[in-house]
Amino acid sequence: MSAEHLVSPDREKVRLKLTADKVKLWLPPFTLEGGQRGERPEELISRYHSELGIAQDTIAEIIEDLRVHALKKFTERSAGLVAIKIKFAGRSHDNSSANGSFASYPSDAIVNICLRSTGVELKRQISETFGVPYNCLKLISCGRVVQDDDTLEQQQIRNNSYVMALCLSAPEANAVEQQQQASKLSRMREAAELFNSHEDDDSHYSIQIADQSGRPLDLPRDERKALTLAMMLHEKGRAALKRKEFGESLIFLLEADSEFKKCRSSILSLVDNYAIVCLDIVWCYLCLQNIHSLPDAEARLEECERCFHKSYGANLERLTVLKGGSGEEAALFVRLHLLQGILAFHQQNYEQARVLLRRAENELSLLRANEEDMTSVMEMGFSELEARLGLRACRGDVQAAVSHIVQRREEKRQLEEKEREERRKKRLERKLGYTSSGAPVNIEHYNSLVSMKFAKGAAAEALRQADNDITIAFQILHERPELLNLPDPDPPNTAVSEAMIQQLCAMGFDANTAHAALHHFSANVDRAVEELLRLGGSVPPDWLQNLPNIPSNSNSDESVASSTASQKHERELMDEIIPDLPQSDDDYLDLTLDDEASFLQEYNGRILSLD
Repeated sequence: MSAEHLVSPDREKVRLKLTADKVKLWLPPFTLEGGQRGERPEELISRYHSELGIAQDTIAEIIEDLRVHALKKFTERSAGLVAIKIKFAGRSHDNSSANGSFASYPSDAIVNICLRSTGVELKRQISETFGVPYNCLKLISCGRVVQDDDTLEQQQIRNNSYVMALCLSAPEANAVEQQQQASKLSRMREAAELFNSHEDDDSHYSIQIADQSGRPLDLPRDERKALTLAMMLHEKGRAALKRKEFGESLIFLLEADSEFKKCRSSILSLVDNYAIVCLDIVWCYLCLQNIHSLPDAEARLEECERCFHKSYGANLERLTVLKGGSGEEAALFVRLHLLQGILAFHQQNYEQARVLLRRAENELSLLRANEEDMTSVMEMGFSELEARLGLRACRGDVQAAVSHIVQRREEKRQLEEKEREERRKKRLERKLGYTSSGAPVNIEHYNSLVSMKFAKGAAAEALRQADNDITIAFQILHERPELLNLPDPDPPNTAVSEAMIQQLCAMGFDANTAHAALHHFSANVDRAVEELLRLGGSVPPDWLQNLPNIPSNSNSDESVASSTASQKHERELMDEIIPDLPQSDDDYLDLTLDDEASFLQEYNGRILSLD
């Protein structure tokens, strides 16, 4: 019989004896030049037979098998090769099983390769050896995507390192390929910059970065951009996770993890996003049936738990203070404790696994919403997400859940109103400019002067000259009436229509002059006519120069075309990003817990089978 079919304990006993006796089977006299088998080690076979009680023929066969294996390893090391342990995960390209199981390829394998080889060379070797389509293959090591152009050594891959070979389904592979062709990270960075450029307006392109209580964080621009990019990558990953496209999701989540790690720990401690990224990554590992083979799963769950305790309190007590309850976030702890229990099971720590799985089961039983109660709440006009989270927050009490949802809606409305007001103030502050001492114009003083019926442009200029002293500004406004003709620093977004221009032309004014006056006074016809009459039908040259859509040089058509192309590019960029952004701030809490219940049942069964 072959050595592969020998009883494993016998093989291990012989191997340990050879190691203790420092027997080098790959050298003479056991192995001759050229690798041929040398003399039969009769003395060893006889001695091991006496000491171990194993048949001599069996010992001889084990020693020969170990000799061949040792020689192969020696040859590989001499050639600079190392053994990389490959753990396959995901769906094969022709397998559409619902649970994403891996059928066409081995669960694990070994690839021998030089550490100076690049990631793309390792990927190519795996593809050719095991028949995995190259474009459907993604490699992950130590919680990071293996980069194509860097060497394995540069990516901290060593002899006997584990590498997850993630086999994407055809749709997943196409999605990732399209992102790569579109320069994934560079376009994501561009989108993050675009979102940040709208942070102070009411555009749907703006994105909110808030702490656990929902209060917006005022961050330096560079840090805000870095955090925005990380959050956007996370949302792309979460969107794929909801579609159960676990391979595609894991790629984005690991990219998000990499970007989050570039942010200061003091910033990350203010938000719970990074903890949820860690949780989502390990959830992907589980769904890809690889939780037990990745060394960073345990570290990620520990980091997640540490962040959750810091953000929410060990017993969710901080949430009770911040939000008046903890039922909504408790679903995250169900997933955390479930994953910890499953990991403990695969680490053969069965007692700890029992405790954690029981804890997750108890938490889940308190949170799973009754379908009838869900329907009752939704019939009152609330969304499925609101109904689920409301019932969890109120432990299934329908009336209390309705009151909770109404209160949450009002709190969000007030918070959004406050945010809009803050953005409006920041936008206005930029437009009003700075005083002689470099301080921004005081918004409260500005509003006071405007409420006294002073023109907005005049109020802003007077405060700039008076260095925000409202008494002096008031005096300036009375002594310098010409300031009253200054334009509004924050004009309403009202376009000048052709009908307005024709109205002024009918009064005898030139079309360009009429257009310039209307533009200067934000389409206020009465103010434009009043000023044209005062100026005798002419306008200052700079009014004409500032006039939009009036060609001033031969490059006008090119400028318009460039602007149009830029707007088109911006729309295309947003079309890629916006569909994956959540419609609600609470979207990350909307776990149905159905999958958690299924995994609980599976692993509880495994635990029982051990008894």
